[in-house]
Amino acid sequence: TLWGPGVLEAVRPADDVHVVAFKSGMLAFLDAASVGDVVAAAMGDVVKTPFGQGVVLGYRRRVFVVQFSYAVGYIQPRDLERLPDKAPPAACAIM
Repeated sequence: TLWGPGVLEAVRPADDVHVVAFKSGMLAFLDAASVGDVVAAAMGDVVKTPFGQGVVLGYRRRVFVVQFSYAVGYIQPRDLERLPDKAPPAACAIM
């Protein structure tokens, strides 16, 4: 969307309004033309890749930029799986 990536929560059939939730807690009620491409993960999401777990830093030119504990990687969407929000990256220590 114009406000960044979000999660499509619902589509109201009566008026074709798309309800999109953002990580900030904001909800947007958008028409179909305002909803862009569907992507596998959003900025800040924890993901699993062939190179290990990481956090999405961005998305550009159909490639995800992922921060690993050891480097930054550029990952194709087919090689990426979004993990539940509760799963921290392997390199994080929780105290």
